[in-house]
Amino acid sequence: MMSGSLPFALVVETPPMQTSEWWIYVQTFLQDAGAFALLGLWLWLLFSFARAFVPAAGGPRRGIPVLVLAVAVAALALYAIGGISGLLAYYSQRAAQPPGASMSDTTSRKWYFMMMNAGGALALLGVFIPFLILLLPALFPPSWFLQVKPEDQIRINVALVHFGANAVLLLAAAALAAFSIPADIRNQTIHTIVTKPVEKFEIVIGRFLGYAGLTTGVLLAVLAFALLMIASTRIEPEAKDESMKARQPVYGDLDFRGPGNFQGESVGREWEYRRYVPGGLANPFRALYYFNDVGEKLAKRDWVDCEFDFDIFRTTKGEENKAVECTFFVYTHQATDESGGPSRSVVGTVVHPRGFSRPTPRLTVAVRCDSNTQFLGVAKYDLYLLATEGSFYQNFFKGAIGIWMRVMLVIGIAVACSTYLNGVISMIVTAVLTGLGFFKSTIMMMVLMFASDMPNPGPFDSVRKLMNNESLGMQPDPMNPTHQVAAAADEAFRWIMRRVISAVPDMERLTWRDYVADGFNVPGEDVFWNFLGVVGYLSLWAALSHYLIKWREVATW
Repeated sequence: MMSGSLPFALVVETPPMQTSEWWIYVQTFLQDAGAFALLGLWLWLLFSFARAFVPAAGGPRRGIPVLVLAVAVAALALYAIGGISGLLAYYSQRAAQPPGASMSDTTSRKWYFMMMNAGGALALLGVFIPFLILLLPALFPPSWFLQVKPEDQIRINVALVHFGANAVLLLAAAALAAFSIPADIRNQTIHTIVTKPVEKFEIVIGRFLGYAGLTTGVLLAVLAFALLMIASTRIEPEAKDESMKARQPVYGDLDFRGPGNFQGESVGREWEYRRYVPGGLANPFRALYYFNDVGEKLAKRDWVDCEFDFDIFRTTKGEENKAVECTFFVYTHQATDESGGPSRSVVGTVVHPRGFSRPTPRLTVAVRCDSNTQFLGVAKYDLYLLATEGSFYQNFFKGAIGIWMRVMLVIGIAVACSTYLNGVISMIVTAVLTGLGFFKSTIMMMVLMFASDMPNPGPFDSVRKLMNNESLGMQPDPMNPTHQVAAAADEAFRWIMRRVISAVPDMERLTWRDYVADGFNVPGEDVFWNFLGVVGYLSLWAALSHYLIKWREVATW
């Protein structure tokens, strides 16, 4: 039995949009947005014609954009042909129908709609031609222009996206933020704001937040487009296995074992990131990875994946068609090692052969190089236990947080400088500070490498040696008064340089590109602490901009 009252009935005057009618929505957008785009194109072209044939006094004639003109003419032609054909079809059908009859759709009217859709799409294309030209290189895979290994396909794409986003956004952010307030002061439009009941510092905060929101939106759009390009291309299986993931590794502590005080060999390479273990089945040299805590999740698994990426240094050509081999010995705290030693207790410490003690590791992985006359290069992060694998796409956006932090630093410095300096000087100061930030570690190394125990500790002592005709590498006499004065001056120089360098933002550290490119999860803890550092650095610039804009009188603006 049905009740006559429906207390819970919904009144729907406008039917909801449905996915099955998506083509109608697209047609409506193309026709409406395309019409406005075509109108804007022709207004802009008329203005361009006026500037081309009637140049400004003393100014050169400007050319006409031929490509945009061709697109506008073609779009207008499509609209005209579609409109005329649609009107003719409408009136011919109406004349054939009796009065009051409903109008049915015809093939001519369908053709009219298609012409209108094509005209609108072409007009929109003309409006976005400058932006499409900028995105044109991204439409082609890097393998068309570069010799890329299959496993490096994602690495190259990620590197190009980060390089392009950094270059374009940092330059655009610096130009926008540095010239904004000085331009308002020069044009005297700043008076419309400062005469209102607002604080001067609110102007600075508003500019920063406005440009921050604008660049954030642009960055998200660039990242979404880049991900679309990556997802729509054919990715090699090797690249998927290498990079299309977000590994969560568990790292251990690296140590070495061997006769004497063996701490790994140096093979003479300038980059001393790795130490090398000599090869040979009978040699006692080992690289040891100690895992003090593997976590409950890994401990409850039946097996745990162990991944590694070592380096090889060849002293001879080796055997033909045979790779450099190594052996892994994996043992827990309750198992014997490969030498047959006794089992180790869970609680307590282990006395190292070099004399110090360390906590008993839960898991130890020993690596031996088996190939004679070859060396195996190892570093702490070359071997790890794989805990989980996350999403590459989420990790891609996490890695771009470093780009966003760099842009925020550029905007903050530029806005703060523009409160007292003109646009050009603000731009130069911002460029110098951020440019030095990309080489901060190198600058720190150059400043701090002059240790007091080195024969050539610093610039002042170097000048003293040159004046006294002493060798720069000769150990100075610590009792020499002149050397003591020069050493004190060098120490003061180092102290001053450390303070100066601390004013430079650490742009070099704000990148997680390699994590994303190599398929490793961007560490959230690292992102968090770097974010706090950026906030603290920008807070100092905010305080400086507060006093700078407060000291400026409105009358001088």
